[in-house]
Amino acid sequence: MRLSACIEWLFAAEADNFADRIRLAHTHGAEAVEFWKWTNKDIGSIEWALTETGMELSSLLPNR
Repeated sequence: MRLSACIEWLFAAEADNFADRIRLAHTHGAEAVEFWKWTNKDIGSIEWALTETGMELSSLLPNR
């Protein structure tokens, strides 16, 4: 089993930027991240942070 952190609210107080939340989740031992709606996020920086940390994106919710 892998630990996946929902970074929609986790680490929100420490970082507004989702790429930085990915880095924080990695630092705290998560192996994957998930978040809600993708259309209001900087997907390029998220992709870069995932590649940089070796983390996986386990899920995201569609835009409704």
